[in-house]
This record gives sequence, structure tokens and C-alpha cells, in this order.
Amino acid sequence: MMMRLVLLLVLTVLALTTAARLTDRPLEAQPLRGPIVSEQVFHLTGQINGAALVTDAQGDVILRYGPGEAIFISTIDRVIRRERRRSGASLDGPVHLRMREGGRLSIFDPSTARETELASFGDDNIAAFQRILDAR
Repeated sequence: MMMRLVLLLVLTVLALTTAARLTDRPLEAQPLRGPIVSEQVFHLTGQINGAALVTDAQGDVILRYGPGEAIFISTIDRVIRRERRRSGASLDGPVHLRMREGGRLSIFDPSTARETELASFGDDNIAAFQRILDAR
């Protein structure tokens, strides 16, 4: 009986997904994209030990974090690099930190055209990127 219910659930999800794709149903639950209020373009270099270096386009240091001080920032750097490898983009390009209307902070990678909202990662992690935005 339980297997039949699981099979029914899987078939229902498959049918709904197929119907949405065939009818070009618009995506839902997308983050709100307000106008950009402030933007910082920088290069990010994170280390596995939680250290990170944030530099501007000319290579001048904006912020430097020691081991264990920027674990979230170095993790975001690894995610960006992984996505760049997947798409075949250069690993050296800059990223854009954007503050949008309403106080929504996001990080945009022009190499992969991927933008990540930082709101769901918690206040401490948002504050780490807010320091980058405030540093200039």
C-alpha cells in the first residue's frame, strides 16, 4: 500500500512538472528584484581555513580576513569558483555586491550571470558582506 502511494506521489509530481513546462508557466517564488541602490565590484579570494582577501579592480586591498574570520565569505568564493568551472568561465573575474531597494543584499557573478540573494544565510553572514559594501 505504501509503495503505491509513493508511486502515485511521484507520478503526480511528474505530471505537474510536465504540464508546467509544456504550458510555459512562469516561475514562481522568485526573489524580488528592486532597483540597485548601491553596488561594489571586487575580487574575492577565499582560503579553506576561513581567511579571505577582498580587492578592488586595481588590486588594492579592501578588506583582509585572517584564518577563521571569514568562513562564510570564503565558502561563497568556493561556490562562485565551482560555478565558473562548470560553465567554463575564467576563475579570475570580479563579482558585484548589490544592495537593492528594501535592504536586500545579493552577490552577482557576471561570468556566470548568477545572482545569489544573501537574505537566507542569516544576519551574521549578511553583515560580513555588508562590511565589504561599507568599506569603500
